[in-house]
Amino acid sequence: METVKQAPPLWKCPPPPRDAELPLDRIQRLANLYYTFASSCCHLTDAVGNEIIASLMLLGGEGEFSPDNPDVWIAKCRRICLSPSFEVMLFSHWDILKNFNLSETVARSLVRVFLGRDIDYRNATCVGHWRDRSVRFPEPSYARLAIGRVLEYRNRATNLAFVPLYSFAEIIMSHPFMDGNGRLARSLLHAGFSLCREVSVPSIPLGPAFALNAHGMHYALNALSSHGDWDSYISAIEIVINNAISLHQFIHKA
Repeated sequence: METVKQAPPLWKCPPPPRDAELPLDRIQRLANLYYTFASSCCHLTDAVGNEIIASLMLLGGEGEFSPDNPDVWIAKCRRICLSPSFEVMLFSHWDILKNFNLSETVARSLVRVFLGRDIDYRNATCVGHWRDRSVRFPEPSYARLAIGRVLEYRNRATNLAFVPLYSFAEIIMSHPFMDGNGRLARSLLHAGFSLCREVSVPSIPLGPAFALNAHGMHYALNALSSHGDWDSYISAIEIVINNAISLHQFIHKA
């Protein structure tokens, strides 16, 4: 009897819930945590190189940071080390990002800058591979509208603290570009928090923190896609933000 191979689960970000359905106090505390730390880092010297240093430190086994999926963590940290220009490009375009001055064209230009090469919107079906598990991303025609969905929510949101959380999920789960989606999603997470209270420098190393929690984020995004579990997703982001702050503090304490 032949075994039928099941298709990978489809990721699709659900619409943002109404404020009444959100843990607003918890979301605001998370935004305040980000701002409190970010506002203490007012200079580029506090931020430049943090993602590279944190990745090298983690690969070298420094500190007491335990990845939830070592294989994915190592691969992602190595990839960060191969793209050292991301932070510098993020800082140099921060005036655009911090005010959420986005459009499809601007997003495409940002991804090109982040990658250092020409890139376009995805025009074919796409599967993301996570070692022992994979996911399918939405059709290109739907994925391309992800930036529009993010902007539409930002313009009508009554609670700005949820904008960064929704923006990250929408971009990661739609995967509108052929590459660079993770960098765009992380930059919008920084930018979304700055909507609440302006941040002069996006200083915490989100990339290595997401790598540390790759399994937890994958589980949370699966739960979000399959049955709209925003609570587990918010918990996963909370862990990432706290780990990013701990990494930054460890780097600058060393």
